[in-house]
Amino acid sequence: MHEFSLMENIVSHVKSAAAENGIAKVARFTVVVGAVSGVNIEALRFAFDMHQKAGDLLEALMVIEQKPAPAVCRECGAPFETRDYWPVCPKCGSLNVRVDGGNEFYLSEVEGE
Repeated sequence: MHEFSLMENIVSHVKSAAAENGIAKVARFTVVVGAVSGVNIEALRFAFDMHQKAGDLLEALMVIEQKPAPAVCRECGAPFETRDYWPVCPKCGSLNVRVDGGNEFYLSEVEGE
């Protein structure tokens, strides 16, 4: 479960961003997670809960924005979205598919006062 180390880095970046922008109390931060990023969102939420229980960002809300993984079948040209690393075209069943995104994982926003 690498989400604990990912969350440790996110918490560190949130604190740094807050300090750099004069935010004393973080109210909310947003994490972008792509559909094929390899990040388990439930495990990420659990890791954040553990950080909060340890005293980090106690009153902050973590918002997770999920990004789709757009794909195109190289055989029939059908566009579709996937959550699989090795997608199958839903139209023709081909495995010859190009995935054009969905591997994002980053902190996008920190809000507070």
